[in-house]
Amino acid sequence: MNKQTKAKVELARKMLSVKIDVSEVILVTELPEDMVLKIKEEIDAERKKNFEGLDELDIDFGRVIQDDFDDHGLGFDTLSMAAEMEEEE
Repeated sequence: MNKQTKAKVELARKMLSVKIDVSEVILVTELPEDMVLKIKEEIDAERKKNFEGLDELDIDFGRVIQDDFDDHGLGFDTLSMAAEMEEEE
């Protein structure tokens, strides 16, 4: 493997490690599909080994409601209180 191919393989490895799509990696690096898929399998195996027992989950938080917990010692949550008042109505 010459220096240029080694550089392309390293680039493909870095791109795949940050979850760039295989088709884009093939397009940019001009490596054969089977080689890129092999690199992806190696990275997936490493990731699985490193995060053994953990599930990977992409979370889109979108809009988040902030809890207005009263830190002044009254000991109640104003959002919960507002929800209870709505239920009573």
